[in-house]
Amino acid sequence: MELSTERPVGMGVGSIPVSKVWDYMDRFGLPDWWEPILLQADASIVSSANKESSDGKESASKHKGPAIKSANNNVGGIGRSPVRPE
Repeated sequence: MELSTERPVGMGVGSIPVSKVWDYMDRFGLPDWWEPILLQADASIVSSANKESSDGKESASKHKGPAIKSANNNVGGIGRSPVRPE
């Protein structure tokens, strides 16, 4: 049983539900003092993963080059020769 497969899927990485952590602890006979350790480790993983994904989105938008304008001033005009921006 792997706890990471219990994460909800959405806009980012979600936390493992506490009920699944309890199921995991019961299944492997872990004492109760493992609960905060598992939850803190999960919170750290979620924070790190969401930070990486948001950094990737920001850096991609920061590094966009200038758009090439077409003759009718629309970006990406089909069948028209590009016009250099002034």
